[in-house]
Amino acid sequence: MGNIFKLFDWKKLNSKLTLKSTQSKKSFDTTIDALEYLFEDVLGIPNGVKFSESTTREDLRMDSLDNLASVMTIETEFKIDIKDTEWDNCANVGDMVKLIESKL
Repeated sequence: MGNIFKLFDWKKLNSKLTLKSTQSKKSFDTTIDALEYLFEDVLGIPNGVKFSESTTREDLRMDSLDNLASVMTIETEFKIDIKDTEWDNCANVGDMVKLIESKL
């Protein structure tokens, strides 16, 4: 799955970040579905791209600013607090899901 992410340069596809997800009332079946939706805005990932639990930050091409924006959006959307050290320990989407679900 990781190879499909390398085909896109999301920063070029979406140079302006518009957070349509902020304060959304949309409901999702899984936490991964919610992350896919949030990362469409934050990282500019094209709609419909699916993650697996093994999808890494490198696959998502997350830099330090992307990490900061992701944490802030996740905290707002899920109404949770995430410590920097907790987020830094998330190597992949599966770890992110476990962290989020442990805070709910």
